[in-house]
Amino acid sequence: MFDTYGRIEADVFCLCGKYRGMDAIKEYVESVTQRLNSYGLDFEILPVFGIYLNTDKSEEINDMYDKANLASKHCKGNYMENYCLYEEQMKDVHVEYDKIMKYYE
Repeated sequence: MFDTYGRIEADVFCLCGKYRGMDAIKEYVESVTQRLNSYGLDFEILPVFGIYLNTDKSEEINDMYDKANLASKHCKGNYMENYCLYEEQMKDVHVEYDKIMKYYE
């Protein structure tokens, strides 16, 4: 499903590939989650997926990664859905949060 993938750091990975629809993404998320939990550990592993659908071929890879990472932060702790699709308004919320944090520094 993915053409390129790699480890960024610790338990953070990046996967890049052609968009094949939300059903394919959901199947992949479920498959990875099931495989991780098939190891017979005493605890459940719930991976989190931040998804960014790129439409601008000139966009920098760092910007794409940042958007996917921002999306992943929106679904951490949500046990109903462990994936989140990036939406432009997420950036606005993040910028406002940064402004507030800088104000109190």
